[in-house]
Order: sequence, then structure tokens, then C-alpha cells
Amino acid sequence: MKHLAVVFFLVLSSVLPAVPYTCLGGMTVPTGYVIPYKAVELGFTNYTAPNVDNDYSYDFAFSVNGGVYHWANIGVVYTGNNVLSLNLKARILEQTDKYPAISIGVDNFFSKQKEDGGNEYEVSDPDDYARNSFYVVISKTALLRGLPFFDHLETYAHFGFGRGRFYGNVPRSKALGGLFGAFELRPSDYYSFLAEMDGHNVNLGINTYYKDYTFRIGIYRLDESYKRDTKLAININYTFDKFVSDKSKNTVRKSRMKSMKNSQVIIQEGLDEQTIKGNPLLKELQEMRRAREETAKELEEIKKFLQEDDE
Repeated sequence: MKHLAVVFFLVLSSVLPAVPYTCLGGMTVPTGYVIPYKAVELGFTNYTAPNVDNDYSYDFAFSVNGGVYHWANIGVVYTGNNVLSLNLKARILEQTDKYPAISIGVDNFFSKQKEDGGNEYEVSDPDDYARNSFYVVISKTALLRGLPFFDHLETYAHFGFGRGRFYGNVPRSKALGGLFGAFELRPSDYYSFLAEMDGHNVNLGINTYYKDYTFRIGIYRLDESYKRDTKLAININYTFDKFVSDKSKNTVRKSRMKSMKNSQVIIQEGLDEQTIKGNPLLKELQEMRRAREETAKELEEIKKFLQEDDE
């Protein structure tokens, strides 16, 4: 049954469109988080987009992203348009209670597409392939409680500044000046909702999670639907984490789950046991509290034992 589900999504991805590359982060914008060390994320994409003749054409893309250090990622992307590029990202500040995660990176190494115009690959979105696209991005998480429709709500906010593919030649992109941002809401352990402004356009998406698989359906360039430029997309990612020493960080999603321990937590007091069971994050916080209490008791017993020896 599990194999049939994977085959179903692979078949579905062959008929539904998606974006022509996979960045080290959200839908099209990067985030401040990094893939865990020794983890590898494999992505497959099939997509459609208006070509230079304003007809829709289908193509594919593959991506491989990996954690080469505890603070650095590297990714390779190849598309059916014969575009081969390299993406790099390094975290310079890990998220804490007070401070967000901050990373710097560069997309589209080896790309032939120039930033100042032209269309070296004859694709519909040449700005997306602009070579040596440098950026800096800030990410912060929060866990919200006491909302009317959700028992709990994880939130992820990302804001950054970049050049190259983040800074286009159209008036709107020039007005933004390379600024981009994204916001993700995750009311369940199995799905989340995404919205972003990538420096050019507005994108919306839904993520669903099954073990080490992430399935994403998105609408790209939503604000240009009146020009017949909107993309409907699907993306499938699988994370291989056999050699990751800390299994709590075995995917990008679980890496962000780990960051929730250092996030701002807005939570109600006096939660009942049923509420705790239905919320994996609250359960994890409860287990951490118990572990601290047990450690404190052990230290107290050791202290008493040493005092008795002295006597």
C-alpha cells in the first residue's frame, strides 16, 4: 500500500506542472534553516509554463540538496531546459529564544543566464536563472495556542534581501529592490500552508508530509493570472537520513521542528492530558521538562551523598 501511494504521486507529478528548480528553502525563496549534516534531500519536479511562443510546454527537473556541514548546505539542480546550476547556503546564526536564524547563500552557480537581461536558455522566466544570485535571509518560528479554530499553530516567517534572481527588470521587482519574504502556517503534523513574495511574484502552496516524503502543490505567479502566466505545480521530495547522527534532525521539516525548541512559545497554562497527546510539540516540551526535573533530582541525590561522605 505504501509503494502504491508513492507510485500514485509520481504518476500525478508527470501530468501536473511545477517550478523549474528547487531552492534551499521554501517554494522559491530560501530560508534561514539548513538541512542537517549528512542528510540528503532528493527532489523531482514536472512542470508546465508558457514558452517563448506563448504556448504551454512540459518539462522536468531534478535536484539534490545535502548537508555538508552542520551549518552549510549544497544543492545541484538540472532541468529539461539543459540548465545546470549549483546552490550554496551557510548559516551564520542559529535560532535561539531571542534571535532568529540567519543564513547567507548564492543560487545559480554555473548558470549562463545574465542578470542584466537576455534569454540564454530560451525559457519563460529567464530572471529565475540569473547566475550568482546572492542573498541573506532571516527566519523565526513561533508556536501559538488559544486560537479559535486550531488546537495549536506552528508559524514560520522568512524575510530576506538578494540580487540576481531576486531582483528583476520589471517595475514591481525594481520597487521591491531585491526584498523577498515567506510565511508558513502549520496547524497539523501532516500539512501546512505557504505564501511568499519571491521578489517578483506571489506564490501560494500546500505541503503534506508522510514520513520522509514531502509533497507540495503550489500556484506560482498568482498575481499574473490575468496574463495567462500562472503556474500550477507539484513537487516531491524525499530525505535520506541514514547517516544523520541526531535523528531528531533527519529532515528539513524536523530540523525546523528542532528549532521550535528555541522559538517563541505562546501557550495556555493548565493543558489537559488529551490536549498534550494531540500535540506532538507540546508533548515534546513536556518530556523535556520531565527530563530536567529528573536531572535535578539526581544532582540533589549526588549532593547529599557527597555531604554524607564528608561527615
